[in-house]
Amino acid sequence: MRLVTGSIYSIRYQGWKTNYKIYAFVMFGGNAFTKTHLLNIGAKQLSIIDRAKMMRVIVNLSKIPNSSKYTGRVLYTIFKAYMPREMAKCYRTFHTNLITQAAIINYGLNKEEDFSEFELSGQSKLLYAEAQRDFQVKAINWYSKRGVNLNALKDTLSTPTVDTPSTNASSDKTTGSNPVNKISGIKPGTRSAIRGAVEPKEDENKEPETPSDDGSEFGY
Repeated sequence: MRLVTGSIYSIRYQGWKTNYKIYAFVMFGGNAFTKTHLLNIGAKQLSIIDRAKMMRVIVNLSKIPNSSKYTGRVLYTIFKAYMPREMAKCYRTFHTNLITQAAIINYGLNKEEDFSEFELSGQSKLLYAEAQRDFQVKAINWYSKRGVNLNALKDTLSTPTVDTPSTNASSDKTTGSNPVNKISGIKPGTRSAIRGAVEPKEDENKEPETPSDDGSEFGY
């Protein structure tokens, strides 16, 4: 299935390391690309405060008009400038072909009407049900008002399958006004430093050069 930039999914990754449960805020990826870039907002390495800050930024971004058109490059620049320490703990790049299951749990920067029946097909009912019992998922769904409704998806959800951890897993356009100016808490100096990053790029379909799935760029 296609993972839509700006939305949040519960996924199973065959090459997981320390986080078997992954709640992925997708920044770049899809079936057409070999790697998917994401923030694992449910990572064990994040503290409760870290997760709350992540949730606040995502919700604030979702309130900006046309934020669903922000590219992965724009989102990467915003998060790295605004909360680099938290990003260092949860930014990952996954091999797309090793993502075995996925279920959308929050529309994130997008809206329900942005998704076609085809895009919602192939969801894992098991992952969706597990996520709905998680306090963090309940919190972001309540706060953002963009949680996915199971009843609306019941006709497209696939039959659940038993999924157990592997014992030998080897490894864990922008439009409109500048989004950085609309996020509360960003210092003025930070805005000027990253202002150019939110302008349209010459090739938005090029996969960005970003950290490996072990977070080595950040020294983590």
